Amino acid sequence: MPVSKKRKNKKQQDINVPKTATEFDGFMGWLQNKQKWFYITGTFVLILSLGSAILFSFIPEPVPVLPEKTVLESESNNEKAEKIISDSAASEKKIDNIIRRYDVAPEMIIDINKKYSAVIETVKGNIVLDLFAKESPLYVNNFVFLSNNKFYDGLTFHRVIKDFVVQGGDPTGTGEGGPGYKMTRELNDIPLDAGIIAYAQSSAGVHGSQFFIALSNVQRLKQSGFSAFGKIIEGTDVLQSIRLRDPNNQPRSAPADRIITISIIEK
Repeated sequence: MPVSKKRKNKKQQDINVPKTATEFDGFMGWLQNKQKWFYITGTFVLILSLGSAILFSFIPEPVPVLPEKTVLESESNNEKAEKIISDSAASEKKIDNIIRRYDVAPEMIIDINKKYSAVIETVKGNIVLDLFAKESPLYVNNFVFLSNNKFYDGLTFHRVIKDFVVQGGDPTGTGEGGPGYKMTRELNDIPLDAGIIAYAQSSAGVHGSQFFIALSNVQRLKQSGFSAFGKIIEGTDVLQSIRLRDPNNQPRSAPADRIITISIIEK
């Protein structure tokens, strides 16, 4: 059956109309119509972001200024000095790797025919001792060895009893520490007057590093085998000012005055 002319023209018209993408209604249709603007806006934001990142990369970051370490006004001069010495001692121990543990007592390094003195620098001032190398060579040799090797640097006077003794030289600050060895007892006839320095003792023997300086006459200790190996010649007032501390009646955390260093002078 022949196709009418009108229907033929409509078919021809449909063939000539180009195909387009699917069109949406409502909000989706609005988005579809604005699609090119989203592309333009996104491209603009991307360019702006990249440009800002490049620009700020050339601007150096500000260096933060750290506040200076301050000390409370209520702290005494001694407490300030104690903090400084404590920090310095800890730093020195790390840097210089101070040895505070030995297997045996040191070999003889002193000359008993020479004169030796020791300067104990403390947070309260200096104490100067005349050492008795001839009368007590073993004890003096040990003290010189430990002092020259910075053993005493930063240690505390852990036991200070009024009118009795000022005791120090314990690496632990508890009264229970030492260098890892004991010494043979060395006797002499030097009186144990105020100002003498002697090594501490225990049931195990003569201590390897703990010493005491007498604040009064302690001659009664002679019968227990204590012997002086030196005596104060300067700084008695400094010795008397060392902070009192009784480890038997105070906690281990109780503050204690410190030794800065001990210097040996040989003549």
